[in-house]
Amino acid sequence: MPSMSARRLAIRICTGVLIAYGGIAIAVSTVTIWQCVDDPRYDPGLLGSAVTGRPSSARGYLWPYFVLTGRPIFKPVCTPKDELNRILPAFRAASAFNQKIREIKAQGGQPSDVQLRDLMRARNAIMTVEPIDAPLLNEVYPEFGTMLRTRLFAGITTLMDPTREDRPAVTAESNRLFREWTDWFDPRFDEINIRIRQIMGDR
Repeated sequence: MPSMSARRLAIRICTGVLIAYGGIAIAVSTVTIWQCVDDPRYDPGLLGSAVTGRPSSARGYLWPYFVLTGRPIFKPVCTPKDELNRILPAFRAASAFNQKIREIKAQGGQPSDVQLRDLMRARNAIMTVEPIDAPLLNEVYPEFGTMLRTRLFAGITTLMDPTREDRPAVTAESNRLFREWTDWFDPRFDEINIRIRQIMGDR
């Protein structure tokens, strides 16, 4: 049976470990809150988000998990340029998709095999970058990220959604989204293009 001094030593060791764990957890949580407080995806207490990567102060209390798995504890600093670099290929593919839709309409609504492949390529490009950081892209140009997500990208994902069987309704909805995107984007094309080139360093 362990002696009284051995039990006291074990208690002190456990107490020290808990204090160290708690101190690190509080520090990590504080930094996470500071980084993510303005992030619309931020969740101050969802433990699951700490594992899945959704910004959360709960990440701090799971810091041993991140240390053992080699995953980053803190949210990486992301700039508008970083997000543009990530989404520009999908943005170009989506713009080409919108143009293909216009061509298909002009030829009677029956796409060719090449056009179908182009549509699928655009949809796949969008799927690889979703969800996009709309607030960050809004720093590139006001409402750019919001309109890109809720109009152009939403129109494509709606049109190509295999679970939607009400095709006339799907077509009408996607056409409305494409039209709203075009009405918003076309008058601002030059301004947005200038801003993108400035941010990307291609003046």
